[in-house]
Amino acid sequence: MKAKRLAIVIMLLCLGLLGCTTNGGKDVTERNNKIEEPKTDDGSNSEKEKTENKADQNEIETSEDTKESFTIDIGDGKHSFKVVMEAKPFEDGEEGEFFDSALNISIYDINDLSSPVQVIEDKTLDSLFKDYEIVDANFDGYKDFCYVHIRGNANYYCRFWIWDPKSGKFMESPDLSEISMPQFDNDLKVVKGYWRSSAAANETRYYKYIDGKLTCVRYLEMGNPDGEGMQTLIVEDYVEGKLVEVFREKALLTEEYEGEVYDRFFKWLDLNYHGE
Repeated sequence: MKAKRLAIVIMLLCLGLLGCTTNGGKDVTERNNKIEEPKTDDGSNSEKEKTENKADQNEIETSEDTKESFTIDIGDGKHSFKVVMEAKPFEDGEEGEFFDSALNISIYDINDLSSPVQVIEDKTLDSLFKDYEIVDANFDGYKDFCYVHIRGNANYYCRFWIWDPKSGKFMESPDLSEISMPQFDNDLKVVKGYWRSSAAANETRYYKYIDGKLTCVRYLEMGNPDGEGMQTLIVEDYVEGKLVEVFREKALLTEEYEGEVYDRFFKWLDLNYHGE
């Protein structure tokens, strides 16, 4: 068990060094932590009863910590679901490298909670899955959901489940799951990813769905400064079906990123800008 915990700690430290909740507009269900205190009648309760009450209280807290639920309205006027996520101990023989629990996701029709219409099996570390989001992740007009799957010191990655109107089920999106700290702009239909490897170095990526495929359409990099404090700034833009380097300059790193080079670099954060 100690070795397993050590492996998990090492994994998280590595993720932090490599650069690898969300966020506004998040549909989050408040946890109910109001546990009623056991009543006593002037010492009439025995020590055994107090111990049992304390044990019951601890069980409730543990249950809340390993479960999360929310409702999701797909937006098609026909489908609404209750999603119940629960972390459970691994079964005998089941390996969980970098994770410590199995994650069971049961999806119920909101009008029939007798049995789930879909069950998803995943893995989790502690209670990362409780940090979830309901979002139209592929901009098709239907709601999807995701939850934090891996988190390092600086970055995190989510597991995405996309509503498929043809099958009437949620399907995993591996491409979205590879984006660090994803943000969604429904107006521009753009997914933004941000990856940080140090206080100064970071990468920003913008994605669009082109012919149904998630495609990186712009990449910006602020590298680690060299021994003289000079930082290399790089921009790649999507031109004729591929990313092409369109900007590469060095600037003396300052706390506020001041100077003409930084000004020219930051213009590329606007996707409507394609150079002078």
